[in-house]
Amino acid sequence: MAVINLFEATVEVDGVSAAEYDAEVVAEPQPNKVVKFIESKSGAKFGVIVRIKDGYTVDCDCLVIRLCIDGQEEGRIFGRDEIMYFPGEYVYRWFKSRSVTNGQFLESPFKFTDAIFESAISKKEDKNLPLKSEIGTIRVEIRRANYSGPENAPSEMSFNPIGKILEKAAKGKALSHTTALGESKKAVPWMVCKTEYLGKTPVASFTFRYRSKAALQALMVIPRSPSPVPLEDRPVEDLNMEEMRMLIQQQRREARAKQEELTRIKRERKDTNNNFLAALTCPNKRRRKANSTSAESDGSDVEIGSPSNRTRPEIEVISLLDD
Repeated sequence: MAVINLFEATVEVDGVSAAEYDAEVVAEPQPNKVVKFIESKSGAKFGVIVRIKDGYTVDCDCLVIRLCIDGQEEGRIFGRDEIMYFPGEYVYRWFKSRSVTNGQFLESPFKFTDAIFESAISKKEDKNLPLKSEIGTIRVEIRRANYSGPENAPSEMSFNPIGKILEKAAKGKALSHTTALGESKKAVPWMVCKTEYLGKTPVASFTFRYRSKAALQALMVIPRSPSPVPLEDRPVEDLNMEEMRMLIQQQRREARAKQEELTRIKRERKDTNNNFLAALTCPNKRRRKANSTSAESDGSDVEIGSPSNRTRPEIEVISLLDD
């Protein structure tokens, strides 16, 4: 859980508080700003939990909590009386986006989804994209404010997740996911009012950079999973029954493959030797064909002996086979 003075914030993924990892070391850290890495999972629902610890004194009309996800912002206003008279710490769970469509109040859960990268996008899409630094981040800001206008009904608005990411915008950031909204459901109507911030900076700012486990390992934020020790390299007494069975099956496969390879080599060697022996014992067909052609084309009376009267030269056969 990230802590700044009496403010705390954490991201919950599928009902479990996400483990937080420190980001890069800042040369001049700001006391009211914290940056953490968290692990995201495709399809998992998520939300932010903000805690205002007991003992914090609200010296203004209200506190405004702003949630910025991938550059898309929403705000919630919490009056001084609501916070000060709440027993113990004040806790707010922010897991859904609010919107108004055709006069209907709706809420939609936040969730992670796989990032879609494009080499180029339309001008309209590019105009709606947030800053590069905002992509892949969940930021929570708490600001002091005073009321500056009456309450009124919210106008038509919605949280618009980014659909695509430019490849050049993702370069060097190891982006793996973006955010999306789940199924919308009817919600209890709410009112909004105008506020004016006090001070130029938030009293607390929490930034969570969400990445997949593989991306966090690539960024060296978390260590890579160690390679498992091969079964054949582990002591036999340390293996359980299942591992022993796997080791025996593996050794049998390796022995079978080795035997098949030896059989193939022997067969190829035998075929090579047989072909060489056959070449030595076979008559010279080219020479016999040449003599026959010469005799037939000559116009003089030439007697050609029958094959039975020819004497075949003796050929000594030398075996080259290995014993």
